[in-house]
Amino acid sequence: MVIIYADLNQGHSPVLNAEVIATIERPRPHSNVELYLLDRGLGADVTKDDGVYSAYFIDFVDATCTTACRYNIKVAANDTDGRAESRFTGAGLGAMPRNYSVIPEKKEGTPVGAFNRVASGGVIQVDDGVTYVDWSDPDDDPFPPSRISDLQVIATSVDNATVTLTWTATGDNFDIGTASVSDLRYDTQFENLAYRFDNCSQLSNDILTEGNLTDPLPSGQREVVTVRLPYSGVGITYYFSIRAVDGVGNTGQPSFIAQTTIVYAAPDETTTEIPPSTQPVVTTEAYIEIISSGLKSWEIFLIVVATCVGLAVVAAGILIYYKKVKGHAKVSDKSIINDAVSNDIEMNQTNIGKPKVYLTK
Repeated sequence: MVIIYADLNQGHSPVLNAEVIATIERPRPHSNVELYLLDRGLGADVTKDDGVYSAYFIDFVDATCTTACRYNIKVAANDTDGRAESRFTGAGLGAMPRNYSVIPEKKEGTPVGAFNRVASGGVIQVDDGVTYVDWSDPDDDPFPPSRISDLQVIATSVDNATVTLTWTATGDNFDIGTASVSDLRYDTQFENLAYRFDNCSQLSNDILTEGNLTDPLPSGQREVVTVRLPYSGVGITYYFSIRAVDGVGNTGQPSFIAQTTIVYAAPDETTTEIPPSTQPVVTTEAYIEIISSGLKSWEIFLIVVATCVGLAVVAAGILIYYKKVKGHAKVSDKSIINDAVSNDIEMNQTNIGKPKVYLTK
């Protein structure tokens, strides 16, 4: 297996959406192979839309060569459908610009116009250690599907307890062809999917409301499935991972892990009106607002208790403070409620007089 890369740029900017084809000339009498190089972040291509087009080459042949067999490579790039564009990546010297208006925006590409470029890719020289595949034998398949690298959650329905996931389909042999099965699994523990994928719950078509896991799309196409998950009385996080399986059971590596949290909201409980008390009730505006807010009785009780405890702590703090200030001064039994405080404090350079506190009942 060999990976062929082609880096396509206009100046220092990568060129995207071009058609890039590698032609591999194989030893005689075998025919040449045309291989489309892609910039989609799948399989051989590491990063999407970076101007580097890539593909696996696996069509080696069992040929009789005088020395080592040679495979000549030629790469052609063009803009046959008018979609090619160059995109500024922001690369520079690292210094802060003096005029920010000269910095182009990254989100818009610039059409490059019609072009046709051809370059030599050199020569692949192989010996007897290369893997030859008899494509006429369906069981002669040593190559697994590529790893799915872009699994993500795009929608979550709390009411229906469903999760919608999407990814780019991979192939039967790396990113070539069509896989046979999409093995999608989930767990509520991240570590289980990361280290024990085979032990996690496997999802089937029976619990899908959209999509198909047993009939994957060809490599490069977008897959979408919607999964029904069990309700839970508390917030619970689901973790998902997927791998592709080919016709002879070769499995790709599990994908990156996607996650979502579904919180089951229980319906509001029916509340009954509390009959008015026949005893005098001392209340506050805050308490009236709580009663009219529709809170449950136990919630109101906790709020009232917390308010009372808070007021008691504040009152105790004030009492301790004034006891410290007054020292051993006695307060009349008739002085109970602090209603007004006078801050008339007489001071001189050598002494600070005690505060004069006036208490009324």
